[in-house]
Amino acid sequence: MPLNTDFLLTDAPVGLGREAVAAIRSAQELLLAAKPDIASMSDGMKTCLVAEWLGLTPIGIVLNRVRKEEFELSAEEIEKHTSPFQEKSRKMRKSSWP
Repeated sequence: MPLNTDFLLTDAPVGLGREAVAAIRSAQELLLAAKPDIASMSDGMKTCLVAEWLGLTPIGIVLNRVRKEEFELSAEEIEKHTSPFQEKSRKMRKSSWP
């Protein structure tokens, strides 16, 4: 990371391929971006599991391409299914504060 940089955002490929895992390994923190559909959220959950296996807890999720279509998951459904990761992330961030 460059010396005078506070944040460096990396857009990584979706899935569990070599490039995606390399991006996760190089991260200090992980913020997921996902669409509010089952397939995208499933990929996000797999990414969370791989990240945790590598010792990295995701700090949150950003939803994009939200169109309020009938097939999209609601915010409540997404929170329900991602809450275990979010709670773990909150605990880790609190314990790392000076």
